[in-house]
This record gives sequence, C-alpha cells and structure tokens, in this order.
Amino acid sequence: MANASSSRVSLRYVREVTYGTTPSTPTMTTVRRVPGGGGLQRNPNVVSSQEADASRTIPDQIETGYSAAFDYNFELQAGALDDFFIATLGGTTYTATLTAQTTISAVASTNTIHRSAGSFVSDGFKPGMWIKVSGFTGTVANNGIMKIADGDSDVTATDMNIVAATKTLVDDAAGEAVTIGGKMVRTGTANQDSFSFEQHFTDLTNVYLRGVGFRPTGLSMDATAGNVVTGTVNFLGQNIATASAAITGETVTPAGTTQSMNCTSNVATLYEGGAAITTLARQVTLNINPNVTELRAIANAAAAGLIDGTFDISVGLNLFFSDLAFVNKVINRTPTSLWLPFTDGAGKSVIFTFPKGYLAGTPKEQGQNTPVAQDLTYTPVRYTGLSLTPSMMMQIDMIN
Repeated sequence: MANASSSRVSLRYVREVTYGTTPSTPTMTTVRRVPGGGGLQRNPNVVSSQEADASRTIPDQIETGYSAAFDYNFELQAGALDDFFIATLGGTTYTATLTAQTTISAVASTNTIHRSAGSFVSDGFKPGMWIKVSGFTGTVANNGIMKIADGDSDVTATDMNIVAATKTLVDDAAGEAVTIGGKMVRTGTANQDSFSFEQHFTDLTNVYLRGVGFRPTGLSMDATAGNVVTGTVNFLGQNIATASAAITGETVTPAGTTQSMNCTSNVATLYEGGAAITTLARQVTLNINPNVTELRAIANAAAAGLIDGTFDISVGLNLFFSDLAFVNKVINRTPTSLWLPFTDGAGKSVIFTFPKGYLAGTPKEQGQNTPVAQDLTYTPVRYTGLSLTPSMMMQIDMIN
C-alpha cells in the first residue's frame, strides 16, 4: 500500500463568491507551501453524556457541531500571498498602472514625478501608496521602489510628491518610456473574502480533501538575520470533506516562480518615523490578529458565518543597542511610523506600512561577551491622517 508524503501534497484555492460555496468550474490557484501546517483539519465539537448507571460507563459521545481549520506555512514571495493579505486586512484594494509613457519627468527641487499629459489620479495612484518606477534612462537612479507622500495634495493629475527618505529624485526630462505601478490594501471593512481549498495527495490514487468557508484568522511572519523570511497564515473554515476526484470542471493554475525573500539581500532599508533605521537589526517579527469569530447558532452544526473583530497587530524589532533614540521614544510615548519593505532581485516587493504606533522595550544585557540588545515591540493604533481611508492601522503594498 502506498503512503503519502508531505513533499508531494498539492494545495490549491479559489476565492468564494458565496461564503461556504465553491464556485462552479473554478479556476484553482496552486499555493507554494512549506510542509508542516497540518493540512485541512475537521475539528468536531464533542460532548460526553453525563448520564450514569451502575456499570460506571459513558453511554455515548455526541457531536454537537464542527469547524475546520489549518495553518498555511510560507516563505515570503512577491505575488504569492496577495489574496491572503487582502483577505486578512479586509479593506479595499487599490491598483494603479501607467505603462511606457513618454510624458513623465522627474523634478529634483520638489522631489516630484511630473507628467505633461494624462492623470495620475485617473490612473489610480493614491497618497501613501508605494510604487515601482522603471524606464528612466537619463538618470537610472530615479527608478526603483518609492513611497508617495500621505497628503491629499501629494497626488494630483500632473504630479506625485515622493518621500525623500525612500527616493531622492534627480532632474530627468520627459521623453523616456516610463512605467509606474502600485497595488495596496489597508485595514478596513470592505471585504470578507473566503476561500475554498483542495488538498491533493498526488502520490495516492484519487485521494483529495476539500474545504469551504475558510477565512484568515491570523498572519505571522519572521525575518531573522541569515534566514529566509517565513510565516504562517491561520485559517478558520466551515467544513471539510473527502473526495475521490478533483472538483468537477476545475482548472488548476500552477504556482508562481518568484524567488523566496531572505534577510540578507532582500531587506535593504527599514524605516521608523519616516527615516531609515541606521541601527543594525537582528530580527523583525509581525503578528496580525483580525479577531475573526464563529457564529454558532441552534440547528447549525457548522458555523453560520464568521464575523470580524478589532485588529490586534504587533511588530517585534530586535536591534543592537547603539544610542538612546529609541529609548527616548519609549519613555516619552512618542507616536511614530514604521515601514518594512522586502524587495526581491527582480524588483518585486511586499511592503508593510504602519502610519502610527508606539514603541515599548528598553536595552537588555544578555551575558558576558554578547551585544546589548534592544527588544522593541511596536503596537500600531488608529491613524486618521488619510482622507482615502480615515481610520486605518496598517497597509500592505504588493508590487509585482
């Protein structure tokens, strides 16, 4: 008898239109996975009968409901997690595209990208969005990843003001074919995306597990010096079932091939308070809990639905101690921002932005012949400085 190997499990998903229902003839996306998340799990809610008699035996165990869950382990790759990032934060997704335009110039005096025709606003660019610029040939230093400033006036039809800490522009006249693009999601209430999953044990004959009604209930990530950036998305679902064939009419899209990001060559600069962090960092961790809760109702064995709670988000920063800058912000309870860009060798990026939050933690001695560490915890809070999203805690930019 053949035995299944974790290395040969294929996992794919499709976004549901109706919660708990797999779309007909779906196009399934294959995920890139790190084995060890446990796979699709059906978790029964079981109650033992309290009835007693002289035999001292339990008469029955009764299933009063069930739920489904699994943990999806990943290595951070541009494009591979976009759907799950969007579902975790729950806000509106904004996409901006401008392709090979010869009307674009860079203006050093105002650190502005200017256009003489068309409209940045109509093309979807928003204050606070991170963008990728390519195509400047007169001054190639103007290309790359950069952040648009946050003010409403920082994006007009003809101009986008760029945060100088992320890119200092050099004068470059129009005439080159410049491409600019960006995509972001912020914490919000615009969507409650759920997913159907299919787990295929490819080394067994016709053995499948299917799950419906899955939503992210947590996302964690670890970026430690000398390692690949890894993480886990926790899912809570409605139910799973066995199957002896793939979903009828499904089309399976292969997994992407973008590189896994590492903490040596894919983390160039971290930013705090709008400026580059110059202190050496050993580790950055991220934990997002959207506090999704099941609705348990009479006559419903599975959850009748899932509701959203208040976000709990924290970022851990393990830094080498070199000055009192962070200590003073901890003691004075100074609100500050935090930007965490990860960019692969092809210029594709995942960027985590927190506009307002507070630092906690002070330097710690760790023993003889070891460096003093600053174990800081950054806790984001509501930020109201953006008209587009007047109450938000976090933004993820996905530049593919």
